[in-house]
Amino acid sequence: MPPGASYTFDIWTQESLQSRVMVDCLLPTGVLVQLECEKDATLDQIKKDLWREAKTYPLFSRLADMRSYVFMCINQTAELEELVDEKRRLCDVKPFRPVLKLANKEGNRKEQILNSQISVLIGKGLHEFETMKNQEVNDFRDNMRRFAENLAIERSTKTWEERAMYIYPPELEPSIELPEHIHKAFNDNTSNVVNVKFDETGVRHSKFQITCTMYPMVLVKLALRKKKIMFKLEMEEDPQDYVLKVCGKAEYLLGDSPLSQYKSIRRTIAKKGAHPELLLVHRKTLGVEDYFAHVIVPNSRPAPPPVPPKRTQLLWNVQEKLRLKIISAFNVYPDTFKKLEAIVDRDPLVPLDDQDTTLVWKYRIDCRNLLPHSLPKVLKCVDWKNSKEVAQMQALLQIWPKLQPDQALELLDYQYADNSVRSFAVGCLADFSDDELVQYPLQLVQALKYESYLDCDLARFLLKKAIENQTIGHYLFWHLRDAASNTDFTREGGHCTGTLTFKTIIPLKRIFVCYQVESLQKLKSVNEMVKSCGAKGKEVLDKTKDRMLGCLKQNSYTDALSNLPCPLTPSFKLRQLKLPKCKFMKSKMRPLWLVFENEDQIGRDIYVIFKHGDDLRQDMLTLQMFQIMDNIWQAEGLDLRMVPYRALSTGDKVGLIEVVTEAETIAKIQKTRGSSPTAAFNKEAIFQWLKQHNQTPESLDKAVEEFTLSCAGYCVATYVLGIGDRHNDNIMVKKTGQLFHIDFGHILGNFKEKFGIQRERVPFVLTHDFVHVITRGKNTGSSEEFDNFRSKCEQAYLMFRRKGNLFINLFAMMLSTGLPELTRLTDIDYLRETLQFQLTEEEALKHFRGKFDDALKNSWKTSLNWAAHLFAHAKD
Repeated sequence: MPPGASYTFDIWTQESLQSRVMVDCLLPTGVLVQLECEKDATLDQIKKDLWREAKTYPLFSRLADMRSYVFMCINQTAELEELVDEKRRLCDVKPFRPVLKLANKEGNRKEQILNSQISVLIGKGLHEFETMKNQEVNDFRDNMRRFAENLAIERSTKTWEERAMYIYPPELEPSIELPEHIHKAFNDNTSNVVNVKFDETGVRHSKFQITCTMYPMVLVKLALRKKKIMFKLEMEEDPQDYVLKVCGKAEYLLGDSPLSQYKSIRRTIAKKGAHPELLLVHRKTLGVEDYFAHVIVPNSRPAPPPVPPKRTQLLWNVQEKLRLKIISAFNVYPDTFKKLEAIVDRDPLVPLDDQDTTLVWKYRIDCRNLLPHSLPKVLKCVDWKNSKEVAQMQALLQIWPKLQPDQALELLDYQYADNSVRSFAVGCLADFSDDELVQYPLQLVQALKYESYLDCDLARFLLKKAIENQTIGHYLFWHLRDAASNTDFTREGGHCTGTLTFKTIIPLKRIFVCYQVESLQKLKSVNEMVKSCGAKGKEVLDKTKDRMLGCLKQNSYTDALSNLPCPLTPSFKLRQLKLPKCKFMKSKMRPLWLVFENEDQIGRDIYVIFKHGDDLRQDMLTLQMFQIMDNIWQAEGLDLRMVPYRALSTGDKVGLIEVVTEAETIAKIQKTRGSSPTAAFNKEAIFQWLKQHNQTPESLDKAVEEFTLSCAGYCVATYVLGIGDRHNDNIMVKKTGQLFHIDFGHILGNFKEKFGIQRERVPFVLTHDFVHVITRGKNTGSSEEFDNFRSKCEQAYLMFRRKGNLFINLFAMMLSTGLPELTRLTDIDYLRETLQFQLTEEEALKHFRGKFDDALKNSWKTSLNWAAHLFAHAKD
């Protein structure tokens, strides 16, 4: 019988009344023993039961000690697999048929367990790499293994705080400098207050005023003094034994940075009426010693013998001073410099004609001295078939000033294949802080495709960062694993995933992602079961939900879905599922709505949507752009109250989406205030809904301000990125007033059509519903609130435009992913069109104002589209 989903699905995956299965066990003596086992029994338990049963069979006396044997089976890919990790459950192993063979153990036990777990995590056996018989692959794996081991050993010798910062990387703003509005908040005695709790119940706490220059240790000392008074302690406690924890998540104020640089502090204080919530904890509770006690350093293969040094003979005495004779010299004249500057300032996708190429190459030294950010343009002028020009460019690279890290990202694109160029770019990336680098792993993983060799500077840089910072390692692993599931990403992706997993994931598996991979496999099985049950009738749906919850109650599912970091945000720890709150959604792919209890008793429950069958990579890319935009605006002092929730693609059409709680769709809000489809034209619906949830004048004012700022941010973001399908079920509002968009199936101007007619005919969504909230029902022409809203939109647009090249480069680096709406360079033309790089800033602002007026003038078309949507989904 060929491998098929139907057979294995019925035995191992489908929730059924049969919790036990008959397993045929073949002993080394050739005796076959039939053993009835629980499906969720561990291999260790099965071996013990088998040993007791085997005592009643012939030839038992010829067997050696039970611990000298290991189970083997034929797995789902029709390969013989050695099951060295005996903590795995039978239902997780999923043998093709319920047949296990007991065989003698061979080789290094720890090494075998490690390799087995690596295979589970990367989704393929390591023997696939061995059978390739590719010397480059073998050398790469050996080199990276030694490189990673040295880094891991070096990390284990660091101080307690340095190791704690690896496990719990502090989330810091890139700059210690404060934007003006943040500086004012820290100087406001009503805003610069933090609430420090002394136990997890939060019953005993105290408030402290902080300054922008105060450090965490100063606050710890103040808190300990207050604690001594409150608890009537006699002995002084050492401040070095305590740290401050952010309530609700596993984030600690570690390191030597002022309190104002920690994101959780700065961004909370920036909100009016909000105060940071901290918990004073003993450093033993962080479990740093226990964490590193689990690190396994496998036996390394011996390093190859060193290459004997080459004997060289110089043709001149290098000790003598070099003498140069200047034959000719020239300066860049003002007119020429202006031409150069104009060429350099063009967006990255504008091609250079022959005249531009000649000019830039002629003045390459002046570009190096006066316009160092012109390097990508200079590289495009090189004739890479001309060895003389290549040699000159490589020599020039050695003295070229470092670029800003975000500018250097462009040099990792497919257009720059030369190793010296890519090495230069990686050297520039080293100037990224960890919090800046964690924004870009999506593009850096794709950049591995364009490397000429497996053992490259970029691979070493990413591996080093992953080992030094657990958060970077977490996201890098998932993006590598996701990319490796794409058939086009076979070489660098697969090998780098294996190497990264080998040294950053498996040694710390109990606290990192090993359990996350298993939990996602379980959720995928549950989702498949739900989809197989049909979708007609309330009775069928109720029975399906009961089966889903019954499946999640099984021991194997309960264990897999408890006590693990959240893949979306590893600083959130998931204690266990709250089954009464879990359900599946009614959309086509039946996504699972999951609610987890937060491991932090003070923290709120964690809501997650699991999807199987939809490609989440485009959502993930769009949300990444929103987050980068928000960071740019925040750095410029413009807080637009964005809600860049997280989405994570973990494999082929599998992933997770963060749920934003306390929020409703515009469609649902409208339905509560009128009948479909006329509810779409009720401009007071949103404002009345906000008044319902913000009943005091102060809270309503704050909600309207939150709505105004967030609406400005998303108007600009959706316009520039060309996000389509903006119906009223794809826009949500929080009870606190923040507006945000969801579901990004159409980007870069790919707007939906019906019968050949474009449904969305406005640059962005700015309906009279929104204007009514912003102006509180006033006339837009004479409203100070609306003028302020327009001003925020214009500021946000110009700030975005100044960083436009970064976004073009980020999209260009994603061309190889195979996203249906991002397959060629022309797909990025929409972004270039909205940013209007060929215009001056004043002209571009005038262009945006025209689009703004167009969106406001034609908002009735959006309302009409929303009414059609409500009518089409009236029965939902």
